[in-house]
Amino acid sequence: MRVTFVSNYISHHQIPFCEAMYERLGEDYAFIELMPMEEERRKMGWEEVKPPYVRRLYEEEAQGLQDGPVRQLIRDCDILLFGGMDREELVYERLLINRPVIRISESIYKDGRGRAVSPRGLIHKYQEFTRWRKAPAYLLCAGAYVAGDFELIGAFPNRKYTWGYFPPLVQYESEEELFGRKHPEDPGEVRILWTGRFVDFKHIEMMAELIRMVRDRDFRLYPLALGLCIAFNYYMGFIICVMTGLVWVGLMIVVKSPLRSLLTEALTFLGLSVVGAGIGGVLLIPTFMA
Repeated sequence: MRVTFVSNYISHHQIPFCEAMYERLGEDYAFIELMPMEEERRKMGWEEVKPPYVRRLYEEEAQGLQDGPVRQLIRDCDILLFGGMDREELVYERLLINRPVIRISESIYKDGRGRAVSPRGLIHKYQEFTRWRKAPAYLLCAGAYVAGDFELIGAFPNRKYTWGYFPPLVQYESEEELFGRKHPEDPGEVRILWTGRFVDFKHIEMMAELIRMVRDRDFRLYPLALGLCIAFNYYMGFIICVMTGLVWVGLMIVVKSPLRSLLTEALTFLGLSVVGAGIGGVLLIPTFMA
């Protein structure tokens, strides 16, 4: 069986999976790069590597070969894993001749599912995904919300599966070895380090600040902050709502407030949360109208 994985370029996220596939399939497995790695990624520390299973379509096309060996490999392999961007014609070639395609996708509505009602967006999604609902097209969902996103547009019916990265397994001898690592300056304090880019949908400090507001009963800016979180990013806003709710419940259990005080606190928290959600809803009206 010939399996081909197409993506923009290979990265450390994909290499463990690719190595496992190459070990099993040998020369019948190939990873095809669509473009060179951007300078931004190199500055972030990403390394440009070329294992023996990597082929570069962009180099072939730069030589003027429009149907060279790499392009033929994409079209003629038994299984195509496709995670590329802006090269939909590579997928269409296979689906038109009824060859299976397994797409890999993150959320298509990271800015909020309100965009799912945009006529222009729906037309685009139909051309790209929904019109192939009866073709041998499958979806690997790289995220918890991906299946729901594609369910909204009626794509990949009953053909959506979980997908993720495959990092090497690190095994520890004991729980103490795993959890017993403390900060050298203060062994009694547990410190959490967030590592990642602060792109629009990864501002984890929003959650920390809202949880602080709930913990300290500092509700002056809570509705506005919650509304902005929901408006800026639907998914982060949803997670923040869940986490702040759990924190509030935990505080009430720990504090053991009297019943009357508990009811007052509950009504205050729920009321301000509804106000925050309303602010987020109002700010999202332009998205629904787009």
